[in-house]
Amino acid sequence: MNKHIHLFFAAVILTLLMTQNIYANVYASQLRISNPDGSPFDGSFTDGTGIQLSFILNDNASSVIIRIKDASDGSTITEIDAGALERGTHAIMWDGSGTTPGKVYIYEVTASQPNYSSTEWTMFFDSGGVDIYSRGLDVITDMSSPLFGLMYAPNNGGPLGKGITIHNPDGSPYDPFLVAKDVSSGGTIEWGNSADAMVSGVFDDLGRFYVSCVQLGEIRRLNLDYSVTTIIGGLNNPLGLFIDGTGDERTIYYCTDNKVLRAKIGDDDTFAGFPEEVGVFEGLIPRCIALDDEGNLYVSFRTEAANLNADGAGLFKFPLSGTLPVHQNNGLWGIDASASHKISDLQFDYGQDRNSNGDDILYYATRADAGNNDDGIWRVDDINSFFAVPVKIITEIELYGGDDNINARSGLALDAAGNLILFENANEHIFFISPPGEGSKNSFTTICYDSIKTTGATDANEKISGLPFEFKLNQNYPNPFNPSTTISFQLAEPTTVSLRVYNLLGEEVSVLLNNEFKSSGYHSIVFNAEHLSPKGSVLTSGVYIYTLHAGSKIFKNKMTLMK
Repeated sequence: MNKHIHLFFAAVILTLLMTQNIYANVYASQLRISNPDGSPFDGSFTDGTGIQLSFILNDNASSVIIRIKDASDGSTITEIDAGALERGTHAIMWDGSGTTPGKVYIYEVTASQPNYSSTEWTMFFDSGGVDIYSRGLDVITDMSSPLFGLMYAPNNGGPLGKGITIHNPDGSPYDPFLVAKDVSSGGTIEWGNSADAMVSGVFDDLGRFYVSCVQLGEIRRLNLDYSVTTIIGGLNNPLGLFIDGTGDERTIYYCTDNKVLRAKIGDDDTFAGFPEEVGVFEGLIPRCIALDDEGNLYVSFRTEAANLNADGAGLFKFPLSGTLPVHQNNGLWGIDASASHKISDLQFDYGQDRNSNGDDILYYATRADAGNNDDGIWRVDDINSFFAVPVKIITEIELYGGDDNINARSGLALDAAGNLILFENANEHIFFISPPGEGSKNSFTTICYDSIKTTGATDANEKISGLPFEFKLNQNYPNPFNPSTTISFQLAEPTTVSLRVYNLLGEEVSVLLNNEFKSSGYHSIVFNAEHLSPKGSVLTSGVYIYTLHAGSKIFKNKMTLMK
């Protein structure tokens, strides 16, 4: 999809996520647009074939509503009631009624269902034994990505093979399923011969997947084309990973032996600098790590580096705003090993305010061994208390019906709707666990990452262009906005473009495009009033001017930031 159209939908999606219920359960993902035969949509509704709108539901839905909206103003032109649909893949045909040739449309799916409970977490999907040997897990929650909803897990062998497995949001295998295959599974990658050759797995903002290659002492990245790049080498027993920031600020935190280090990798394929020690812990092995919205570090410890079934050594919170590296005695709070057991994975729910950790919730999965029903998933609600108290979410009793230990290597993640996903390796099950709902039902609206672009072809001899016939700067949408809005424009011919934002005093506050060559057609870009340069600059409420220089032409519009 065109980069600028991608950015336009990112802004629409951000606005939607700020308003929908965080405690959803059912949702649609892997939205696709195609001709009825599955080939790419040809842009024409005049040939009578219509269009196929496909998606995957992670759970049964009592109601599924599909809406087609005009991309220029968000107005709905068509609404399709698909009724109740089961978990899995669905394809809905649409004849294109209401469309206008030469326009761009958005396709969205709203899935709803009654809440399972208003008070308890509920396991609503159990895959049964599926032979997973996973050591880590992450889920794509960026709705503007074509990978939205997919689950990636490093798999260390067994019947599924060694490499990175990709699962659909309903738990079924994605196609392709096993990528970056080890040589032992018919591939070209050497991951090591241990059952714990790969540990941890996290996405960056671009949908690239990072893995600790333990035996070979490397942190590797699975790229979007499924090739593998070694980002950092020469490590000893690398374990937990965490990615923070985007672009030039992209930083990886990682555990190696008794240390937690960070490296500002930015957009580089290989880190060539010197990592910074952020934590050094005598006699303790950092296993899993995570950061909250204010940059505090959370570390779960084990007693041995090379043994992923080693005894737990507690869970601690450390500030990173002072002198580094931090040590054991710098913890703001700690949960000792008798209460935290063997933690296999940490996961944050960051809430709706990404500038504050006040709404952050920390989740973790534990193994407590035989005879102890503390095996399961826990959470810490008040991470800012000096006496953090873990609360049980769900245990092996609810998952398996008895004392059937959770593996000390299990992977834990949150999907886009707030469900916990557990890849449990003792009995090799995948579990979906729904949060308590608010009210009688929950719903989630997903916008397709791609757009429906019509060509306007009405005759075989007509020239098909689909491009605008004039230069134009459109009104930003939404307006007023907080904190993001999309600025779109159209070019009648290729030209050099600059797009800048000014306050009413004429002072430049943001440069969105700086003398960049753009093709003819439709373009859009997201303006975020909280992500300005220098880092930390934030605009106040008020009116701002955005100016487009397209070749020799100049256009201006006003927009209103309302906080």
